[in-house]
Amino acid sequence: MKKRKILISVIIALAVIVTGTVGIIAVANTKTAEISISADVTELKAGESATITVKAETNFAVATMSVPVFYDSSKLTVSNATATLEGYSVAAVTTDETAASTDKIFNGTGLSSSDWGFVLVTYIASAGTQLAESVDSAVLTFTVTAKENVSGTALVKCIEASLKTDDNTAGVLYFGSPATGTTVNSVPENIENITLTNASETITITAGEISNADPELIAVSGTTGVVGETTVDENGVKAGYIYGVTAGDNAADYFTLADLTTGTVEWTASTLSDTGTVNGTGATATVKNNNGDTVAVYTLIIFGDVNGDGKISADDYDTIKSHTLGVSIEEEIALIAADCEDATSIESHTITAGDYEAVKNSTLGVALTVNPYAN
Repeated sequence: MKKRKILISVIIALAVIVTGTVGIIAVANTKTAEISISADVTELKAGESATITVKAETNFAVATMSVPVFYDSSKLTVSNATATLEGYSVAAVTTDETAASTDKIFNGTGLSSSDWGFVLVTYIASAGTQLAESVDSAVLTFTVTAKENVSGTALVKCIEASLKTDDNTAGVLYFGSPATGTTVNSVPENIENITLTNASETITITAGEISNADPELIAVSGTTGVVGETTVDENGVKAGYIYGVTAGDNAADYFTLADLTTGTVEWTASTLSDTGTVNGTGATATVKNNNGDTVAVYTLIIFGDVNGDGKISADDYDTIKSHTLGVSIEEEIALIAADCEDATSIESHTITAGDYEAVKNSTLGVALTVNPYAN
């Protein structure tokens, strides 16, 4: 097996949590392993989540692997913990919520199980398994969510006290190498000649309380999305139009729920078209609270798309032109989408030659405004 000198660092970049570094220092001509931890979000408010990815990189074939990651359970909850590396007969994840006993995990770490939780990923290759010469892949992912009414800092980290060595045989941070070749045919040797330099950085969690109010649909910051004026029916359900989406884009990328409100947004295809797209005129975004009750229904408008297929095409041009010649567009939402040039309001529905010419030009590459009311 090829041997090389490697200086290993473990980088912990956290979200509501930390960016920390755990380094593995190796001497020349030894097997080495590197762990890195990263987050896809670096700031969280109450109820917000980040995906944590744990990666392992080695210069040898790993027969067994055990990696514990600790998190501040006073400020964070964990979910969706998944072992992501393939090719092992055992690929399991245990958390403080699912473990029958946590004593071994916390033994000798100096961490209290009342303040800390853990996510432990374990891999075991069966006898005869042909292993790759090295590992360079994500071995664990999980989601952390900020609790309500928290602020300050929180940590996610690997620690030196978890390392399994001759002096600390109870350690649970472990990499095992096959005794010979790359086939597991005996008890793997523990990679003992590594040390972890425990280090971490912290970031601030913004305090906030998750609102019990109904969830509210808003446009994503930085997009051209618009949530128009709404009406409220006798059951208290809001209704309105949403627009500002470029034809061909994913409408869900333009709209989200307001901060500190929780619920779901369900997209339903337009009845104007049989394509099944949720990105065309007439598609609806239904906002529901955590009880599953509908609190708002918004109808999507893609200006210029009168047939609801999410595209601006010759068919739309023909339909709009025919309307100006006396073949009326019957559907209200299609009329709104047809009034795509110099429109003054959703109620106007003034369809002119300028509208079908704008659509025609769009099919020739001239951008059609996504919000004519902004003119």
